[in-house]
Amino acid sequence: MYQIFLILFLFIGLSFGQYDERWRFEENGAPTGWTDLGGAANYDTLASLEGGESVRIETGDQSKKTFLVSYDDVWVQFIIKITSGLGTASGTFYLNNSATARCYFNITTGSVCKFFHGATNSTGSTVLAADTVYYFWVHYAKGTGANGVAELYISTDGDIPAAELSITTGTATTSVDNLTMYANGAGWRYIFDDVIIDADSIGNYSAVPAAYYIDEDKGSDSNNGKSPRSALASLDSINTAGITLAAGDTVFLRTGDTWRETLTVPASGSAGLPITFTKYDSTGESGVKPKISGADDYLAAAYK
Repeated sequence: MYQIFLILFLFIGLSFGQYDERWRFEENGAPTGWTDLGGAANYDTLASLEGGESVRIETGDQSKKTFLVSYDDVWVQFIIKITSGLGTASGTFYLNNSATARCYFNITTGSVCKFFHGATNSTGSTVLAADTVYYFWVHYAKGTGANGVAELYISTDGDIPAAELSITTGTATTSVDNLTMYANGAGWRYIFDDVIIDADSIGNYSAVPAAYYIDEDKGSDSNNGKSPRSALASLDSINTAGITLAAGDTVFLRTGDTWRETLTVPASGSAGLPITFTKYDSTGESGVKPKISGADDYLAAAYK
């Protein structure tokens, strides 16, 4: 009897090479680099904006991302949908130097953004609507006096528009090293996803390649496969569950599982964007690689 093993190495699918950092939230619990301040953000909601899961922020919740480096000049992009709380004021997005806000916006009682660079601020005109997906871009450049630059862009289709707000007399003079998503208004709830951080202009939104999860033990081929909690079960599901793999996609196989079936990859990657098969750990068996065997497991005693 022959067994075919596919040895899989850990591939971290959270940041993507096109940008300095790029984050989705397909893990249970706060992903590495993100921490809770105040209330505990919900990192495993199925109310997703991109992929299978997003982060839900409610009144009192704060979710913080510490950057890999400090930036004098930085762009941040994210997707957000406000599900309740509009009509009351709430702080939402903060770029900080340690614990000091340098560039941020609040959403006012009129459901428009009030944007700050240090003590300098400007109020926008776009009235945000509940249960609408918005793409935000924030650009911050520190100043040497009252000459700092900040820009805020808001879109509903992922294409970067003209700036909603532009500040050229900002008073913040220090770099930023973290961002915080926050809700301090009464009755607030919003979800956000796909946070991009880069020193260069980001431009139009570029969708993250898809990620699919397969769990031979606890998954089901009736699931959508977009998160560990909604994992598929069989390898054949990538051919039969309505999934169309494309260049750049990643298929995660749960550690410790064995699939007694063959694997047929129904698509091809491209230069720089392979289709990647790798492992994920939801069982505490991080050192046990998933295994694919094209043979059934028969006991030798059955043939005596």
